[in-house]
Amino acid sequence: MNPPLQGSFALLPTNAHEIAAIARTMKYTRSVGPDDIDPLVARSTIGSVADILSDIINCSFNTGVFPSDLKIAKITPVFKQGDKQEMSNYRPISYFGKLLENAMCERLNHYINNMHILYPLQHGFRPGHSTEMSLINMQDLISKAIDTNK
Repeated sequence: MNPPLQGSFALLPTNAHEIAAIARTMKYTRSVGPDDIDPLVARSTIGSVADILSDIINCSFNTGVFPSDLKIAKITPVFKQGDKQEMSNYRPISYFGKLLENAMCERLNHYINNMHILYPLQHGFRPGHSTEMSLINMQDLISKAIDTNK
């Protein structure tokens, strides 16, 4: 293969260690998948299946196809926000599907940060950046403008 172009995006393969690390950081949910495996059990036994899961995730990365079985979830109503009577305010969660999503998210975040794609003062939805910091920056700009009679 030719060497990658400068700034190109590559989906580096995952491994069992990364999958286990992702599983440890995932928020616990009671929503079981179609396999009826409780996420707490899946999380505590992740070491024994992490190799297989990393193979499945790497296959998905290579083919660009999200496995249809990982899209299936038994819907246990997990309330998000808003009107509790509105069905769209609840969400299904597929534990093993979330592992794949998180592995992809890690790669996208790494690329975005390394390529400096986001504006440096983008504070929302970024680790280590808070919306409060954005407000402090704005207050600082306003204070400087007042001090310089602008």
